[in-house]
Amino acid sequence: MQELQVQLTCFQSTNQSPEGEAPQFIRLEVPLHIKPTESISKLCLQSMVELPEILFQEERDSYDLTTKLKFLSVLAQLNNKAVLTKALCHITEVVSGPLVTSLEQRKATNVKRCDELIKEKQMLIALQSRS
Repeated sequence: MQELQVQLTCFQSTNQSPEGEAPQFIRLEVPLHIKPTESISKLCLQSMVELPEILFQEERDSYDLTTKLKFLSVLAQLNNKAVLTKALCHITEVVSGPLVTSLEQRKATNVKRCDELIKEKQMLIALQSRS
């Protein structure tokens, strides 16, 4: 069996400069504890679904700021739209796509396990009725 390995770093950036000065961000490590479970909690599932939405909204907000600039040429506006489209496609490719694939695989596993349990239940009921 091949061992899978994942490397993960969790951090927050925080501004360390006094009010009114140029921001100076530093990286604060955030501890992460992975606890294996047999099911996905409703809160975890909701967070996984919301992440692409948050990323999409951040990109959209950045784009919307550029639409308020009056001095942009038509070419610059088209470029900004292309950058937005590329960013949204990238989010779909690296976040939404793998998430959907993972959830589809989990569903298939759950359906298979459910079928196995139904067969086991039927077998136990048959054994019980013979007794």
